[in-house]
Amino acid sequence: MALSYTQGSSNRIAAAHTVNSCNFPVASSAGDLLIASVGWRHTTPTVSSVTDNAANVYTSAVGPVTNTNRAQMFYVANASAGATVVSVAFAQANTQSILMITEHSGVAGLSALDVTAVGSGNVAAVRTSSFTTNQAEELILCMVGAIGAADTFTPGAGFTER
Repeated sequence: MALSYTQGSSNRIAAAHTVNSCNFPVASSAGDLLIASVGWRHTTPTVSSVTDNAANVYTSAVGPVTNTNRAQMFYVANASAGATVVSVAFAQANTQSILMITEHSGVAGLSALDVTAVGSGNVAAVRTSSFTTNQAEELILCMVGAIGAADTFTPGAGFTER
């Protein structure tokens, strides 16, 4: 089965909160890869958990990455089927966060995470360190930890913004 983007959604909160939740537009399919990317303002709050109503277990892929803000990416390989609401809980109150969730099919469940790379930058140039993938067909995900609604980025050649 070829790699495929299935669906995604996001929720941005710009008020005091300890939980940010987001639901997929349609039910998730069994065996798919779910990604939860979290960005939040300031360096004090930390993520205490990422959960969903299907009892999937989320694993941290990378992060938290700290600059002026924080970002962390979580994943579930071989997800359960059904309507899925994903929630991220913060250990301390947070003033602004964004939760972005995506579903991808055709990803090998046992080796869903091949390699990670972390980078930083500013609006003009965000880069990661170099990395080499180990499979012929790979899903490469990038989360840009920009919190402001006016922040925009352009993906490099051969990549798609979602």
